[in-house]
Amino acid sequence: MKVLHEEVTPYNHILVAERASELLLYSPPRKLQGRVYKNAPDEVALVSTRTALKGLVFMHEPSSILVIGLGAGLFPRAVSRLFPRAEITTVEIDRSVVEVAERYFFFKPGPHGRVVVADGHDFVWEAGTFYDVIYLDAYLGFDLPRPMAKPRFFEGLSKILSKGGLLMMNLIPSRRLTRKRALKILLARFAGVAVLECPGMDNYILAASDEIGGVNIPARAQELAKSLPEGSIDPLGLDNIEIFPPR
Repeated sequence: MKVLHEEVTPYNHILVAERASELLLYSPPRKLQGRVYKNAPDEVALVSTRTALKGLVFMHEPSSILVIGLGAGLFPRAVSRLFPRAEITTVEIDRSVVEVAERYFFFKPGPHGRVVVADGHDFVWEAGTFYDVIYLDAYLGFDLPRPMAKPRFFEGLSKILSKGGLLMMNLIPSRRLTRKRALKILLARFAGVAVLECPGMDNYILAASDEIGGVNIPARAQELAKSLPEGSIDPLGLDNIEIFPPR
C-alpha cells in the first residue's frame, strides 16, 4: 500500500493510500472512510455507502438533500446521479477533507450541489430551510461528535425535514450511541425505522420516516440501480431489512 497523502488537522488524521486499483481514505489511519476504483470511479465501492443507497428505497424523487459529513464524497456523488435535479447540500467541518475528496476521489459538488464548511450541529439549528432527505455520516474517528449523539440533535434534524421526508444515518454502534438507543431516539419522532446491515462491517444504516411502510423494496431498489454502475446497489440483504415497530 502506497501512501499518497497524510495530514493531521484539528479534527482528523487523514491518510490517503493507493492499493492496486483502489484509492483509499482513512481517518484516523486505521478507520476506512472511503474507497474508489481508479479505473471505475463512478462505481460505489464502499459497502456502507452501497447500503445507504438502499435506504433511499423509502423516498421517491427528493428535490432537496442534506448530507452531513463528506468523507470521500461517495454518497453525494452517487445521489447526484440518482436524482440529477435535486439540490444537494453537503456540510463538512474539515476543509482539508473537502480538498482531499476533490483531489483524490473525483468529488465535485455538481451543478445542483454545494459544500458548506461548517459544524454540522450548528448548521442544523441555523438552516432555516427544509430537506426531503437528510443523511448523517459525520464521524470523527470511530464515533459521532458528542452533540450529534444526543436526542436534541435529532429533534433539530426532524424540524428541518420535509413532511414525509427521510432521515438516514450511518450508525457505528458505540458507548455514545448504541443501536438500541438510536432506535429509541428515532422512534420517538418517526412512525417507522428501517435497519439495514452493512455486510462485513459493524455499521448499520438507519432510515427513519413517517412513511416507511408499504414500499415494494426489491422493485424500488431495482429502479434505483438503473441510474448507477452495476453492483453499486447490491440486491443481497434486501430481505433482511428490519422495520420497527415490527409489522
